[in-house]
Amino acid sequence: MKLAVNNLKVDDINKHFLLWRMNRAKLQSKTLRGATLKGDLAAISGFLSWCYRKGYRQKKIESLTTQLLSKKLRHQRTQRTSFTKEEYNQLLQVSKKRYKNGRSNRIRFERERLHHFIIFMVGSGLRVDETLNLQWDDVQMMDRSKVRNISKKTFGDDFLGELERYYLVSNVSQSKTNERKAYGTGSAYFAFKNLIRLYKETHFKKVGEGSIFDVKSFREGLNSLLNECNLKFAKIGDSRVKRDAKSFRNTFIQFMLDKGMNSTVVAKMCGTSTQMIDKFYTANMALETMLDTFNKVSRSHLKVVN
Repeated sequence: MKLAVNNLKVDDINKHFLLWRMNRAKLQSKTLRGATLKGDLAAISGFLSWCYRKGYRQKKIESLTTQLLSKKLRHQRTQRTSFTKEEYNQLLQVSKKRYKNGRSNRIRFERERLHHFIIFMVGSGLRVDETLNLQWDDVQMMDRSKVRNISKKTFGDDFLGELERYYLVSNVSQSKTNERKAYGTGSAYFAFKNLIRLYKETHFKKVGEGSIFDVKSFREGLNSLLNECNLKFAKIGDSRVKRDAKSFRNTFIQFMLDKGMNSTVVAKMCGTSTQMIDKFYTANMALETMLDTFNKVSRSHLKVVN
């Protein structure tokens, strides 16, 4: 980081930046993905191009990815694991039994907090670090009947179901992307509500102080739960990939697409690009959902003719 920008060479980037990147990943016991390195090198390349245009460099540096990354890393596929509805329901059933049968108050508390974290994630689509960095004043609990100024009589006795009526609005300020407002479904609303109840009943955590979940990671507890459910690994093509907390965001995206929500809206909710949604998720939409959408005309289904 002490190099003069005009003297910077490709080999310097390899020796200084990439070596540091790889050593850090090793210390954190993480697998460094080719897509991550490609993103880093694209940012460095953009900066150096700006320096050239401004006259701070006399020579261009181009094709950093090709020069510095192996073919395997350049073409490495990013695996985004998620849960099917059946797997998700199984996970919640086992999780509920685990926290009810914990051998101490503290273990029961930690397991139930993890349970609500899972539901919150699948109901909001936030990134793991975005969720763990949420502060109490970042989250608003919303009631659609009050927001829309509508009464029960307007809809009759049925009105809105609880999961449709309530939702969350989160101010996501600590993120890899720009600050945004994120919307959580009714399930995220009740996960948050139950978390508050848990804190008040157990007194292990005070409502209103610090971050909402008050942990740096759920890795150990989540791995134990996934192993008990036999859901730690998923088969994608010829690969056997691990599931972790990131899988809950992926599950949210997949569930939204399966419900018929378009990728532009899903991308906006999740603070990502439509291209990313289309590239990694749209291809995995449930076949039944696509057939259901295909058979709809003007909000009604095509008549089935024998």
